Amino acid sequence: MDAAHAAALPVNGLTALQALEKLDLSRGGRLLITNGGGGTGALAIQLAAAKCIEVTTSPGTLSL
Repeated sequence: MDAAHAAALPVNGLTALQALEKLDLSRGGRLLITNGGGGTGALAIQLAAAKCIEVTTSPGTLSL
C-alpha cells in the first residue's frame, strides 16, 4: 500500500467522530444516519451505539 492510500484509512473514522462530537447528543438521544452502509456511516453507527444513542439508518443500509 502506498503512502497516499495508507494516509486515507483513518479519514472515515475521524469524520464520523467529529460529526458526532459536533452534534453533542446525549445518552438516549436519537440519530438518523443516511448511507449507514458506507465507510463513514458504518463507523458513525458504531460510535453512536457505543454512547447509547438510538440510531436509525436510511432504507437498505446497515442498521443496529
